Amino acid sequence: LDWLENHNSKGFDNKCWGQPSDWYSKKLIPKNTPRATVTSIITSAFLDAYEATGDKRYLDTAMNSCEFFINDLNMDEDKDGHICFSYTSVDNFHVHNANVVVAANLIRTWYHCKKQNLKDIGQRALDFTAKYQNNDGSWYYWAPPDTILGNIDNYHTGFILEAMEVVRQYNGKDFHYEKQIDLGLDFYINHFFENDVIPKLFHNCLYPIDIQSCAQSIITLVELSKSYPSL
Repeated sequence: LDWLENHNSKGFDNKCWGQPSDWYSKKLIPKNTPRATVTSIITSAFLDAYEATGDKRYLDTAMNSCEFFINDLNMDEDKDGHICFSYTSVDNFHVHNANVVVAANLIRTWYHCKKQNLKDIGQRALDFTAKYQNNDGSWYYWAPPDTILGNIDNYHTGFILEAMEVVRQYNGKDFHYEKQIDLGLDFYINHFFENDVIPKLFHNCLYPIDIQSCAQSIITLVELSKSYPSL
């Protein structure tokens, strides 16, 4: 954690992190550009540390990272007032998994510090992704208004379900995504495993066998087993 504190992305007022190499998507994302996903994973680690030790400096770092989410990522608001966070500080991508992992960290941090705007903004981001869930319970990788919606895949779906479960654990009676998470989990279980054993990368084909899907399948099912013991 101390190392992470000292190796954050430079040039920003708030704590954030990226990857140490260029990343090619619809545009080139230069190395060390802070990303919603990477910063969310690290923010979760600081929240884990705060919950384990009670050391407020870990919560302070998480709160600081939440300020990065709100002030340095691009937030696109739709006609319903729902918002989607950009993937990085230099794009306007609409990607469901990045959006909801940010929302989960905002709400989890709110739980500890009670800064209401963190919960309110996180709720609006979750509402965005919940609204664009497909009728069968799945989510495309890309979200509207991006016209290329992309594939429906294992680990990005797992990220969404895991983030929603985090919100359920910390939002208590205010959690109102039961239908979405039930449908999403049902799709996940019935479409991303071959013979109930082999995790699949895509919902409609077995190959290629992908190590991140294998790893995320374990995490997703373990995390959701808190609310679905039969898993």
